[in-house]
Amino acid sequence: MVARKLGDAIDGRHLVVHGVRGLVGADMLTMSDVVRKETAARRVGALGGPALSDDLLANRPSVLVGGSMFPEVNLALTEAFTSPTLRLYVTDDLHGVEWASALVGCLAIGIGYAQAMGASAGLVAALISRSVTEAARIAAAAGGEERTLLGLAGYGDLLASIGQEERPEIVLGRALAKGHALEVAVRHAKLRVEAIELIPRVIAWAERHHVRAPIFAALGRGVLTSQPASDILHALMTGPIDDKG
Repeated sequence: MVARKLGDAIDGRHLVVHGVRGLVGADMLTMSDVVRKETAARRVGALGGPALSDDLLANRPSVLVGGSMFPEVNLALTEAFTSPTLRLYVTDDLHGVEWASALVGCLAIGIGYAQAMGASAGLVAALISRSVTEAARIAAAAGGEERTLLGLAGYGDLLASIGQEERPEIVLGRALAKGHALEVAVRHAKLRVEAIELIPRVIAWAERHHVRAPIFAALGRGVLTSQPASDILHALMTGPIDDKG
């Protein structure tokens, strides 16, 4: 593991910032958890949000989110990344930023699926809104802040993701909607889709922590298993309503 190798080269003087989407193991450790576990570094941060690689490479105006519990890390990020074409917003909600990045990749599969199924603009909007609200509940149970998911790190990142026609998660969702088996849909996506492995772990984690997550359940037990779309939609439309939307 990279973090373990880094442990031989860094110490508490170093600031470590990552941009990795993902959660590790059944305990759903974030990358900052892993860095702190495997190295002596304690001042850790993460990057997230809606900036797209093509825009960054082309020097087009973009926005990132930086998260760290340490003000000096957020200051270093601001100094390193801010420019006339790149704006950086910072937060002390490190875990919220990390969970947002991981969960958005999962939700993008569902949005791609819904779009390919011909869902109306209103239904897709409802799915986006409810998905992010659900992700916010999960992140809050993990120690993050709901408002982080409702901003650039969550909503913003998801909206940017679904605007990318060739994003692997979107391609995968659309292939599944066309009736392809998961292994075939993965080939359509071409690149590795970490969310396939992550979604079942998110569902299990949410159940252990008594967080209601019907959309993630529909993704893992319906979309990824080629359940009929009518059955998935029926379950979502007729399930209990436990908040005000």
